[in-house]
Amino acid sequence: MEGNRDDALKCRRLAEKCLKEGNKEKALKLLQKSLRLYPTKQVEELIETLSKNGMSAGGTHKNKESKDNVRHRSANGSANWEAASEEKDYTQEQLQAVKNIKKCKDYYEILGVSKDASEADLKKQYKKLALQFHPDKNRAPGAAEAFKAIGNAFAVLSDTDKRRRYDQFGDENPQPQVSRDRYDYARGFEADITPEELFNMFFGGFGGATMSGGRMYYHRRQQGRRHAHQQYHEEEDNEPPLVQTLFQFLPIILLVLLSVMSSFLLQDPPYSLSRTGSYYIQRETARRRISYYVQEGFEEKYMDKITSLERRIEEDYISRLQSQCFRERQYREEVRARARFWRDQQLLDRANAMEMRSCDALERIAVAG
Repeated sequence: MEGNRDDALKCRRLAEKCLKEGNKEKALKLLQKSLRLYPTKQVEELIETLSKNGMSAGGTHKNKESKDNVRHRSANGSANWEAASEEKDYTQEQLQAVKNIKKCKDYYEILGVSKDASEADLKKQYKKLALQFHPDKNRAPGAAEAFKAIGNAFAVLSDTDKRRRYDQFGDENPQPQVSRDRYDYARGFEADITPEELFNMFFGGFGGATMSGGRMYYHRRQQGRRHAHQQYHEEEDNEPPLVQTLFQFLPIILLVLLSVMSSFLLQDPPYSLSRTGSYYIQRETARRRISYYVQEGFEEKYMDKITSLERRIEEDYISRLQSQCFRERQYREEVRARARFWRDQQLLDRANAMEMRSCDALERIAVAG
């Protein structure tokens, strides 16, 4: 019976169209079909309304009336239909589920997972909730906002860096209110993908099913797969087995050859800016006193060109500081933006007090000349 719900709703909407066109007999037949497919109180009331306004259960006029009376009754029937059609087409359980999402205070609570949830747990919960709250499946008030909240929660928590930053700052921020009884669940300033795009990644595109009108459609996609599979085997049968095998292993052979050639052509760099592996002997550049590490035998190989090498080391070091300084400033601006968005003075003070080590090191180099 639950599987006929969409067909029943379709019949109900077609009946509405027929009634607006003045075809009350066809509208009543469609309503009766909708009632057989999936009985609802709303459809029963609509049938009763039509019957009381001049139609019998079999679709005939109760008595002969003048054209003016028929026109007046038709207008009343249309008004009653429109009022009834605005009645809810969602269940109480769906409405309560949306309300539960609205009560959530953080992304973990929205997805219903603990703070140590694994990636598999996040994906499992997202798939379950996304299908439950997708606007094609849930038409309760606020379901679209809840669907966006679920998508944003997964987009943030499934990203390692964003999750770390959210754990550090997110729980300190109160949830902003749009009105007295409605919260803003968009909160997408941290997510790099929209909830609809995220949903299509899981349920649409390659190998998935797409949502349309509240149904899952697999037939065309399966036909396409069968056609592609058949075409592949036809091409496969036309190729000699040896040629096919060579083409399959050709990329692997090329990768092996390239790795062997690179091992002969490439040499270890003369220095490293951090202490790692065989680079454990510390030295400093003569001009800016920048520390770097070398391997054993460095002096024998490079002392005759140490000046140009140390110039390159300093340029490399400054370039690295510039990149790190850019990231530090960008991160501080993000935290400031979040603080202004949440109107959190404490978070803004923390952002202003952040250490900018790379930027400070660049300033010291600039001052020293």
